[in-house]
Amino acid sequence: MTDDESTRTETAAFGDSARAGALLGAILEATPLGGGVYRADGTCVAISATTERYSGGTREELLSQNFRDLGSWRDSGMTEAAERALDTGEAVHVDCRGTTTFGNPFWISAHFARFEVRGERYLLLQFL
Repeated sequence: MTDDESTRTETAAFGDSARAGALLGAILEATPLGGGVYRADGTCVAISATTERYSGGTREELLSQNFRDLGSWRDSGMTEAAERALDTGEAVHVDCRGTTTFGNPFWISAHFARFEVRGERYLLLQFL
């Protein structure tokens, strides 16, 4: 599917970008999975409520992060998995454990996937 086709599909399904944004926000609030969305440059642009609770950080703190700058990601193998997903376009899975930037221990099964919206690449993280 091309970007134009994808945009037309999104518009047909959600009506407009404001409604699509509201839908994404509602999904991220309701999902029991941890996760977030990152621009290809590593900047966090969306985070699930579960991730906020699990990490020990606030939504504002999490949204101000860049995954490439996080020792917790680097030390646990998450940065390497994220980069591989961005580089190849293939879904990448990694089991990892460590301590969040905010001091909470974690032991997760993380899944990374690259996607594009209007020609811009993003990274989706979901974890159990």
